Amino acid sequence: MSGGDKADGENKRKNAKNQKKLKKIPGQEVVLGDVLGEGAYGQVREGLRVKEGPKFGQRVAVKIISRKLLRKARNGQQNLKREINCLKKLKHSNIIQLYDVIDLDELDKIYLVLELANYKSLQDIMDDHRSKHPDAEGSGLSEEQYRNLFHQLVLGLRECHNKGVVHRDIKPANLQLTSEGVLKIIDFGVAESLDHFSQLDDTEKFAGTPAYQPPEVANGCRSFKALKVDVWAAGVTLYVMATGRVPFPGETIEELYANIGKGEYKIPPEVQKKESLCEVVTGLVEPDPDKRLALEDVLDHAWLKEGDVTKRFKNLAGQGEAEGDRKGQTLLDRYLDQDSSDEGSDGDNDSGSPTDDARGETISKVLSGGQQQPQQQSWLGMIKNTFGVA
Repeated sequence: MSGGDKADGENKRKNAKNQKKLKKIPGQEVVLGDVLGEGAYGQVREGLRVKEGPKFGQRVAVKIISRKLLRKARNGQQNLKREINCLKKLKHSNIIQLYDVIDLDELDKIYLVLELANYKSLQDIMDDHRSKHPDAEGSGLSEEQYRNLFHQLVLGLRECHNKGVVHRDIKPANLQLTSEGVLKIIDFGVAESLDHFSQLDDTEKFAGTPAYQPPEVANGCRSFKALKVDVWAAGVTLYVMATGRVPFPGETIEELYANIGKGEYKIPPEVQKKESLCEVVTGLVEPDPDKRLALEDVLDHAWLKEGDVTKRFKNLAGQGEAEGDRKGQTLLDRYLDQDSSDEGSDGDNDSGSPTDDARGETISKVLSGGQQQPQQQSWLGMIKNTFGVA
């Protein structure tokens, strides 16, 4: 090893010591990274699985729930139980996956270990476009792009309904993307599991975001078809992707619900020009729930066959390198540096072993999905070899 390389290695170890130490979930091999968001019951943080095995280095999202806050919320514990039960039913590439539930009584906390969609939400992407082009019309998405995203949404939503789960809060903010262009339905906090023994999907429970609620909710109907609520919300989401605005404006909830209740909205000229797209929008944003398109009808519609819906748009809307990928490497870097520092090595590596190359290879394999081979070598041994520790 050259003198410069040795100095770089020493600097990395010194920096690791000076950085705030990464915390693990007590008793678990999951390291906690940056805060990704805040919720009613706690926060969501980036996580990293560090247990020896094929899942080592897997990035996850960790939803940390305070039991204290949960107890204070009306029906908080029941809502969480329902969310977990719904997520356990769902295994689909367009639905965020629940990996593990960790209940730590001694900390009065519950940890949900979830799949991490490492890019941005659909809402974030449209907001970015609006901030950069305040006078521009539309959402910033091309028809090819929003056709692809909408197709993924419908596939994920169909899986929910097939498993008896109603999301009840479909909107762009709850559609998260990966840097590879895969859409994930997230946030099942107000989802409901339907009674499989009932032939109807009627519900008396209202939840969700007002701008995406259908007329039957806005008009205060005592009972309505829950599945049709999701279908309407998917239609409003398509309208927003195509136009950059919601179909029903309102300065207050009262005004908003009054407009939704009338069921009257304008189809912009740019949508009217596209006959097949217009058919899908009006078929979904249909005031009469009995006349609203079914998801299977949507999937068979000509509009979805006008383009390649299997295409994926990496780093959608020209946003450049995904911030999530950079954060992932940073978290893995920090963990590797911290583990090396914790070993307490002051020894030199004069053997000529390519420590930086080996370390880079470890990171590259993890980020690209390559699996380590812990059965051939322990994690401690790998760290020692990577950093030239005797």
